Amino acid sequence: MKNVFECLKACNASIDEAEDFCRNLPDDNKKRKALCWSAIYAGKAACQVFCRAEFGPPIRH
Repeated sequence: MKNVFECLKACNASIDEAEDFCRNLPDDNKKRKALCWSAIYAGKAACQVFCRAEFGPPIRH
């Protein structure tokens, strides 16, 4: 199960890690996969927005 922290980490690391993250999303949600790919190529800010929109904001303790 992917979560917001894994997604944000991939966005902030490198395009290669972001691509790996998108590639490894489950195939049962094609829309999420497509949004992931378009977000990572739109830039770091778009990638972060995708993460928060798809996986929810991180829980603060």
